[in-house]
Amino acid sequence: MAFLHREVKISGTGIDLVEIPRIARILERCGGSFLRKNFHPGEIASCKGLEAEYYAVLFALKEAVLKSLGQGIFTLDLAELKIEIEAGRAEITLPGILGEGRVISGAYSFDHDWAVAIAVIL
Repeated sequence: MAFLHREVKISGTGIDLVEIPRIARILERCGGSFLRKNFHPGEIASCKGLEAEYYAVLFALKEAVLKSLGQGIFTLDLAELKIEIEAGRAEITLPGILGEGRVISGAYSFDHDWAVAIAVIL
């Protein structure tokens, strides 16, 4: 079997794992303040059930993106990163300090206990 050879430069990768029950406990204890601090208003509006799973996936994606950019979690307000997710794929729109409007693709998966996210910058 022949493979097409195409040179692709990867400029950053990030992986993160989040415990879903931990996010559920935080949501129960802190609710709206946790959401406003860490999630874009559009992400909050898009939540349709499975709250803990949804927010765990988003949080893992945000951390994976920051790792792929070589940034720490305290570099910016996490609510500034806007993520749209659908069927295992994600599009992350970066705020001004990280490249206004720049979009990064990501992937995620979750089960009952864990959410895992991967971000690769080409």
